[in-house]
Amino acid sequence: MIRHSRPDEPSGFSEVMSAFAETHGEAIKELESGPWRHYKGFLCRAQYHKCGYCDEYINPDSSKGAVEHYRPKGKVQELDPIDPGTGKRPRREVRAPGYHWLALRWDNYLMACGPCNSESKGNLFPVAGGHRSLSENEWGPGVEASEEPLLLNPFDVHPSRVPASHLTYDSIGHVNPRAMPDGNSSPYAIATIETCDLNRAALLQNRRFKFDAVKTKLDLLDVLAQLPEAPAIVEQRVSALKELAGLLSPSSPHAGLARDYFEQRVHKTWEDILEMANASLPPPSCYQGCEKATCPAILESKKPRKPRKPKAPQG
Repeated sequence: MIRHSRPDEPSGFSEVMSAFAETHGEAIKELESGPWRHYKGFLCRAQYHKCGYCDEYINPDSSKGAVEHYRPKGKVQELDPIDPGTGKRPRREVRAPGYHWLALRWDNYLMACGPCNSESKGNLFPVAGGHRSLSENEWGPGVEASEEPLLLNPFDVHPSRVPASHLTYDSIGHVNPRAMPDGNSSPYAIATIETCDLNRAALLQNRRFKFDAVKTKLDLLDVLAQLPEAPAIVEQRVSALKELAGLLSPSSPHAGLARDYFEQRVHKTWEDILEMANASLPPPSCYQGCEKATCPAILESKKPRKPRKPKAPQG
């Protein structure tokens, strides 16, 4: 998962939703489909045609993927402790209907794939401390302002809920909770991974492919950094930098894993490599952009060169 910028509310959206609300009233919370499906393209483009939760590619021309209600409208469920008999965490309904007043709100939508949405998340919505017991009169608009959602949202602008601050990845494709300053694992990561089943087999395989692709580029750049600054070497380095930047770009599936591994290994941000790859001038002496006196590429560039012998005049 990576952060995306929510697109502006489409023109005419409010009018369409208001008319739908007048026609359907309370029945909205029970509907599986509604006018929100017509805005799939807006969200798809904002998310680079990827699922907002698992970061897998969604073909915009297929039926895969749908406009997801971040806060569920029909009912709200939580996960109970693991059942020793099944080894799974059963779902428990804590509220019905759900956040029905947000069913037609633009800021409650995102694009999600079927495995994350209908097969995993469904009506789950974890909040810090669990859902409070509220009367029917208390359950309504404004309740969400008093809750701290634990499910990470790619469009969330809150600085404490940036996905990269809570999720980390390993070399075999697992997404894991990042350790917080207090030494505990991120509760946001734990809830998000469990709610959307982000370590399912298909995702692990694709993340391993992604990890290997990034590692291959970084290994190549390490080798090229040791070689003299010959034009051919510089050309290879620029090419490898651009390919690496593509793997880290927001349009690339599993960019979160790619950025996490890159930043752990190189100790620079993924934005740095994008700037280097997009620069019109050749990149620094090595792909890390370091200026250490011990950098092999810099030492090589400072070696005195033998003056070239003038060519003998011809003719």
